[in-house]
Amino acid sequence: MGAFISKMYHAVFNKTTLGIFTAVAIAIYYWLKSKKNMPFKLPSNAKEITLEFLQKHYSKNIKSFKISPLTAEVREGVEREDGGGISGASLAKIAFESDDTSIPKNAIVKINDIDSLKSDNFIARFLGVMWGIDLNIFNATEVLVFDQARKAYDDAKVRIPATYLTLSSHNLQQVPRNNPLLFLLFDFRSSFRTFIIIEDVSTTHKSWPQGVGLDKSKVTAAFENIARLHALNYEKFAEKEELKLLPKTNVWYENVMIGANARNFLNKSMMNIHKDEAINKTLDNWTNEASKEILTKVNLPQICQDQVVKDAMMALRKLCAQDGFYEMCLNQLEPQTLLHGDFHGWNHIFPRDESKDIDKDDVVLVDFQITSYGRIAWELVYFLNFSVDYISFEDDLQYFDKYYSIFESYVYDNPKVKNYTKEMFYREIYLTQVICAIKWLCLVTADNVGPKYWSKLYNKDEKGQGGTFAGLRYFNRIILRLKGLYENKMLDINKLK
Repeated sequence: MGAFISKMYHAVFNKTTLGIFTAVAIAIYYWLKSKKNMPFKLPSNAKEITLEFLQKHYSKNIKSFKISPLTAEVREGVEREDGGGISGASLAKIAFESDDTSIPKNAIVKINDIDSLKSDNFIARFLGVMWGIDLNIFNATEVLVFDQARKAYDDAKVRIPATYLTLSSHNLQQVPRNNPLLFLLFDFRSSFRTFIIIEDVSTTHKSWPQGVGLDKSKVTAAFENIARLHALNYEKFAEKEELKLLPKTNVWYENVMIGANARNFLNKSMMNIHKDEAINKTLDNWTNEASKEILTKVNLPQICQDQVVKDAMMALRKLCAQDGFYEMCLNQLEPQTLLHGDFHGWNHIFPRDESKDIDKDDVVLVDFQITSYGRIAWELVYFLNFSVDYISFEDDLQYFDKYYSIFESYVYDNPKVKNYTKEMFYREIYLTQVICAIKWLCLVTADNVGPKYWSKLYNKDEKGQGGTFAGLRYFNRIILRLKGLYENKMLDINKLK
């Protein structure tokens, strides 16, 4: 009996089990410690906002207020007033009554409460941990932009909402981080909250539905705006005091959207696209009846039936097999300049009057949770894939040419701009488009994100007008741009070096 008990004891309390138990115990200790510490109490949603709170932290001259909660919609044909972003922010319109003319009559309240995002989706949490996503940092970044880094936008004459009040539950230099183990296993999050009151531009401007293609004037205006921001901050982020607290690299683009960081084991399948059956699986997935059904529902063609698309995919596979290709991809990770970080049509608010062309100064840029440093090509390629329907290779060139002409014109304001030649710019644009295609054609995507995945999502998001609508259009645009590269003989390692 004693031998049996001893055997069971050692089976239960072996080194591995003991190690896991110890790690969990330590993680719980630090989580409990963080939960006790919210130095500055803020409302968690619009309903908790009181007159006393506003008078104390904004202005004692506020006599009364009315508040109307908003929902950050992502569906086709539904306008979004202002950014909820990936944080699931609580949004509300607020109307003030005051004799003080410095207080606006109407404004937008945005509350980021990390506890509101509880999710039982283990896979999503796992990906978040592996990609280094911490929404506490994202939310703190937005406050930093409004408090400090907006000077970079103002200097570049990029319009962003006026700021009336920014508050955070913690010192922004001591933002609590989620414990990865506890977040992964139990969705435990470190308490952190931000509260922002910003300009309401909804009477004169409107947002563009997520995923819907923008017209030429809107794309041009967006590119002109961002070119000024990029140029004036090119290779100068170490020199500007107001930018030093921002994250030093853009996790969202580097690891999630672009996926060039193949050193992360989640992205290893990207490095094997020339060895495995990812391309064939993708073609099988997107040429069957299930694909036809979901693509028809969201009004998209079966592009994978196109022989030229098939040829482009095979050419991509050949490109990936060449020596030095992946090393070349990894060379595109060193930050160049300040990025908006989530640069797409949904984060632009355009004039309601569409009777005239949009001017660059008419555009209002919102959502700064991922503002940080990175590569110019990431910003532009992401915008095109997410928000601009593919017409032709030549049409895209017009946008890039317009961008670079604006960027280059700022050489007198920032001599460092000349370090980024047009040739370098275009090579990186094409390589980034290739990397995006690899990300969406690798085995992980082929196995897990096929027609069945999108059909399930379609049934969950009200007839596919949310994630399905935007996601499938993202995929569609990436593949069509790959086709454009192939037709123009750009899937050549010598042209991408």
